Amino acid sequence: MNPRIRDRLSQDAATILLFLLLVFCIIKVWDYGRQTAGIDFREKWTSGHAIPHTSAKDIYEGKYFAYRISTPFLYSLFHWFSSDDYVRDLTVFRALCIASSLLAILCLSRLLGYSAAAAMAAAVVFMDWFQPLLSDVRVGNVNQLQLGLLTLFVWLQSKQKLGGRELLGGLVLGFGTMAKPNTAYVVLMLCAFWIANRRFKKLIHVSLGMAIAAVIAFVVSSAAFGTVRCWVDWLRILPQVSGYLYPVEDHNYSVSMLFYEQIGIGLSGPITLVLFAMAGVSLWFGRHRGNTPNTDATLNEDSEEPYFEDMLMVAIGCLIYLLSATLVWLHYFVLTVPMALIALRPSGNNKAAKSHAAVFSRILAAVAIVLIAELPVRALFSATDPRHSAALMCSGTFILFALAVYEVLRIGKMPAGQGAHPGT
Repeated sequence: MNPRIRDRLSQDAATILLFLLLVFCIIKVWDYGRQTAGIDFREKWTSGHAIPHTSAKDIYEGKYFAYRISTPFLYSLFHWFSSDDYVRDLTVFRALCIASSLLAILCLSRLLGYSAAAAMAAAVVFMDWFQPLLSDVRVGNVNQLQLGLLTLFVWLQSKQKLGGRELLGGLVLGFGTMAKPNTAYVVLMLCAFWIANRRFKKLIHVSLGMAIAAVIAFVVSSAAFGTVRCWVDWLRILPQVSGYLYPVEDHNYSVSMLFYEQIGIGLSGPITLVLFAMAGVSLWFGRHRGNTPNTDATLNEDSEEPYFEDMLMVAIGCLIYLLSATLVWLHYFVLTVPMALIALRPSGNNKAAKSHAAVFSRILAAVAIVLIAELPVRALFSATDPRHSAALMCSGTFILFALAVYEVLRIGKMPAGQGAHPGT
């Protein structure tokens, strides 16, 4: 064992106790998942198994259609990688999801400069008391895998000596978006940021990777369905299922659904435009503030871009989706984790990060996490009304979005690489 690690463990009881707490937490989450049947996983598993016996039209419109709205690529993955043993497949899938979320939280934390103890504490918070993640474990959806893929993209961008990291990152984004298109919001924010800061070389490389992934996903899914019409059929049913079908009482925690039930008007479109406008304005002013002699390096497409900025754009894209979509199940809020970790990151040697404004931002972030976690509020106030939960979770998400806009404005004031504070 490394002498430095040995000495640290011999003196730091907190680290050992936090590690044990994390192990207990993982066991608890795993046991919680074993008690559920995974209703969302069952839908995707049965759809994947139905592919050889029916047509794409039957899945998306015919007798097999039961609001099956996942992409042909996602169904084809379940077709190619599933066996005939449902329990075994669910067990493997659940293990993969829990590992994905755990590694994502630890990786993001370390990239943001959290100590090992703080990273483990973050994992405990977001796995044991964070109802969105527990909900994803319960229903067997793919949100934890999405979190893992987005983290993989950020991790690749942090490896500055890795050749082709932009192309590899594009492949990750492309496959993720073809599997579940809500990550398109992330792609839009990343592209907008790169364009605003004249990082055209990176934009081209990542776009090439996404294009390659899209072609591969299209070919794989078409081969599974036996026809390219599967994508046409999927596009045809989207308008039917993207409306206001699920009320808040069914635990659809959508901001636009809250408004729809109160005033009878769907505001998803206007909310999307407003959020993108806010993000766009912050990008514009952040770009101009950064366009100074001391920070020209951040605008040089040949320089090594700080991965913190990509991480922030990923977080903003997730938040815009959560605040604007017409259908937002509880487990979708797993995608708030990146911004929560960003807002709570340690200050390092950055004086601005130790200011009163920065401290206030961390307090707001903590409040947002409590609201989104749902379990603490439910335990304290015995809150059972889905409308109250929806209002609180949407409020917490908007707080994180406001903090994200503030972070974008701060980027322009920082020299390259000072967004995050890498740990030692």
